Amino acid sequence: MLHFRSFALPAVASLLTLVFTGFAWHQLHGDYLARREATFSHLANETQSLLQQQLDRSAHLLRSAQAHYASGNGNTLASFLAPQLPTAGLNGLESLSISPLVTLEQRDNFLISQRQKTGSSFDISPAGERPLYAPVSLALNAQGARLTQLGQDLFADPEQQRILTLARDAGSPSLSGNLTLRADGSEFKPGFIIASPLFTPGEPALSVAERRTHLQAWLVAAFSMREWLHETLGQKADDLELLITDGAQDSAETRLSPASGSSAPVAVAPDLSYSGELRLGERIWPLHIHALPAFNSHIGGDPAKPVALLGVVLAALLFYLCMHLSAGKRRSSNEVERLQDALQEAEERWRFALEGSGDGVWDWDLKSGQISFSPRCDEILGVSAGQAAKAIIHPEDESQERAAMQACLDGKSSQYLSEHRMQGEDGQWHWVAARGMVVARTFTGAAARMIGTMSDITERKTASERLQGMAQVDAQTGLPNRTLFFDRLQQALRMAKRKRETLALLCVDVDNFKSVNENFGQAVGNKLLREIAERLSSTVRDSDTVSHFGSDDFTLLLSTLASDEDAHLVTHKLHAALSQDFVINNRHISITVSIGAALFPQHARSAETLLNSAQRAMQQARKAGGNTVCFSLTGKS
Repeated sequence: MLHFRSFALPAVASLLTLVFTGFAWHQLHGDYLARREATFSHLANETQSLLQQQLDRSAHLLRSAQAHYASGNGNTLASFLAPQLPTAGLNGLESLSISPLVTLEQRDNFLISQRQKTGSSFDISPAGERPLYAPVSLALNAQGARLTQLGQDLFADPEQQRILTLARDAGSPSLSGNLTLRADGSEFKPGFIIASPLFTPGEPALSVAERRTHLQAWLVAAFSMREWLHETLGQKADDLELLITDGAQDSAETRLSPASGSSAPVAVAPDLSYSGELRLGERIWPLHIHALPAFNSHIGGDPAKPVALLGVVLAALLFYLCMHLSAGKRRSSNEVERLQDALQEAEERWRFALEGSGDGVWDWDLKSGQISFSPRCDEILGVSAGQAAKAIIHPEDESQERAAMQACLDGKSSQYLSEHRMQGEDGQWHWVAARGMVVARTFTGAAARMIGTMSDITERKTASERLQGMAQVDAQTGLPNRTLFFDRLQQALRMAKRKRETLALLCVDVDNFKSVNENFGQAVGNKLLREIAERLSSTVRDSDTVSHFGSDDFTLLLSTLASDEDAHLVTHKLHAALSQDFVINNRHISITVSIGAALFPQHARSAETLLNSAQRAMQQARKAGGNTVCFSLTGKS
């Protein structure tokens, strides 16, 4: 009996140790898997966001260049490329080129002109007669140096011809699929292009027919896929396996990344996968992401493995030590403390790995209602230490943030993702990207614990808003450009139809403006346009819109008119205001204007027809000798 009791105590102690080890292993391994999945999800989402931002940034730069060229300012295709189009910010750029549209009838004259300009034996390649050509007539590399290998006909490649045609008809940048690029004699590289149409300055390009009629050339940015990924993602490209295709099926023809001819690295964790998409216009690139061996360096090893080994050893050790009760109690206490330190150290490593990337970490215990924030969260939200919970969400963002959080808590969404504004003690609104996931639930399925990260995206949001504003304002006069004006016109028409109100659209053309540039110089002409813009803006109401369409053409939108007579009164006020001399550089300059007007709903009921009616009325005023006002006689359409 004594022998049995002396054996039972070590056996029970060893069994309890193994049970505790199994529980600790289960908890640590679960936390490790959750941390690994959260880290991968954050890295994959950030990778997709960086790639999409780079595509959007490239498109924004091309749209800005397109709008700048459309505004005129004396630019020609030959002088436009180098001074106006900085290549900074275009990651992976191989070349930036201009390809004019040349018909078969124009080809010989075009070749003669190019040979005279370049002083070389310029020719179109590949040779042969085709109805249309799009030869590269001017090109820069990523450093801004002119390329000498010119004449490649983009229309000879069916894929590039399709992209140029889509860009022309849409009037905006279009993205290609997988292409093989070669610039100035270098090796062939897998890549893609973004093409943006350039229309004749001063000519309308609102409809597809007008864009096809007034297309002058394409601005084409060619990118090396390998450099584009490396410069956009940096070290992230070494941690993840990226598969980007141009379509649902993965094949050598549709695969953009990995680069053609290279073998994809073997994923270390096939269970960690992410699927998304990159989009530009109507083009969609499916994106699939897996973790590579380098990914383990961000999260470390699984702490459950050494704990399991430690537990087995500890059980054997306790069996022996329990035979010596007094010494065994002391040593077992030390081992328990070591185990607790290992658990705490594992959690600290997890937090350190996430905060090392610049993100804040938060941990929400839903049972107690306590939320703990890391010090980085306090910095992001602009609060003093330990006060992150007091930051408030912007009222406009609160509903969508709460909906995203509730969907994750209810299990309808695997992750909580939200971009919203928060205000801290400094009174400033900070844009944050919050991410999280439920890592523990009760036996009933209710969320018990949630962990997540917080990133500061204020700078990205501010830059995006600034780029959007630049794309809608005329750089010369500071007035809304054609795009923004047309948007406001459509909004005003919807309001006028709903309230059954009258509005007017005026087109103002400066008579003989060319003589001002010839007599006084272009600098004086540009300043005159700015003063005309100021005088027009000061003459109408704040609720009206004055726009500069380019060259010497201005357009005014007069909303909420009481009667047709109000439009006549405004045109007379404008005529009188512009008839007064302008004093520029101590010179008195006198101008006259031709004004065309169209009314809604009397003359037209849609934005395009209303604008066309006003432009025809302006042309009628010019044919009458200028310095007059003509109202449209066109019926409703």
